[in-house]
Amino acid sequence: MTRLEKILDFIPDSARTVADVGYDHGFLIEKLVTGLPPRRVIGIEIQEGLDQRFWSRSRLPRRDFEPLIDFRRGDGLQPLVPGEADCIVMAGIGEGTIRRIIEAGRGAMQGSETLVLVPSHPPTGLFHDLYAMGWAITREDIHLEKGYFYHLSTLCSISSLPAGKVRPQFVGETLPENHPLLKPYAAYIKKRMIRAFRNAHRQPPLRKALIVYLNRILGKPPLDDLLPE
Repeated sequence: MTRLEKILDFIPDSARTVADVGYDHGFLIEKLVTGLPPRRVIGIEIQEGLDQRFWSRSRLPRRDFEPLIDFRRGDGLQPLVPGEADCIVMAGIGEGTIRRIIEAGRGAMQGSETLVLVPSHPPTGLFHDLYAMGWAITREDIHLEKGYFYHLSTLCSISSLPAGKVRPQFVGETLPENHPLLKPYAAYIKKRMIRAFRNAHRQPPLRKALIVYLNRILGKPPLDDLLPE
């Protein structure tokens, strides 16, 4: 299964209208409008002219599919009206940009049931921050394609989850311990974090907690590779 196919699989069947934020070439849009049943898609991009590029590249008959695709230009979720998208997808966007878009677009997200996130690079503190904003992971997976790791997740509003349900804040917490990519992925994230904080005087508390968590996955001592206080 390709990354695009996995993203499609993470979008709930109940989502009739999907907002694709940062749709770029629009490959996901094509899959959504040609699936069974076809979905309505709101494609959002900050760059000008990508809608015309989509129709020039795509083999979809514009007259037949244009009613299902609503291209909008704007930053993040600004073009979205609250409640019009059942599911919001952000794929191929950096962790920091995803965080900024969600923080600035809380109003537009009202009424949306799920988020599907596939950051361009392995996330570190993203889900901890989203938990503080009221969103928690309900499904996740790790995908390896052409030598690159990708983390896929579906998030729901915490208020919609059953009371007492575990609400993970770090990547991999919902995955079985024998997941074939969990340990390689944990090692990759840890290596990136150590490199990022090599010249730092101290480890930020969240990053420290994440390294302890990654060490547990890797079967290493909890404080292995932690910077001194």
